[in-house]
Amino acid sequence: MINSVNTKEIGSSLLLNSDDYITISTNETKRKFVNKAYCEFFNKSASELIGTRFIEKFYDEKAKKYKEALHSMTPEAPTVSFTEKYGEPEDEKWVQWKETGIFDEEGKLTEILSIGRNVSKFVEAGKEKENILATLSAFKQAVDTNIICTITDARGYITYASRSL
Repeated sequence: MINSVNTKEIGSSLLLNSDDYITISTNETKRKFVNKAYCEFFNKSASELIGTRFIEKFYDEKAKKYKEALHSMTPEAPTVSFTEKYGEPEDEKWVQWKETGIFDEEGKLTEILSIGRNVSKFVEAGKEKENILATLSAFKQAVDTNIICTITDARGYITYASRSL
């Protein structure tokens, strides 16, 4: 029965045990909550992170872009997202962050819910796709310029003819 479920405990458990990197911050980016995955990702304990401002770790250009994103949040459009690379080339990870502003009754930004997800496998798949397409394009160019060939459909109609010598 849904009414007997303690939604507050379930929500808390989901936040704490999610594989996504989750933090809740003040509107000045001071962390108020971090989950286990967030701590593990940044290799710090919750006590080392709570009360610190995450924007202070950003280089100038990134801080500027993040501040612009915060200022663009409204109650009608509270979420912005971006993807960033972390780590060294041999151990790099790509994380997609969704930043959602939480607003009071007057429309003032009071908190920021940040959820990061490791999207490295998708970024790598995109790079692999680009490499495969480049290889196929080079192969097609070689066939078109050096070989006379045609491709037909099942009925024998030509669907492709190379641009041979």
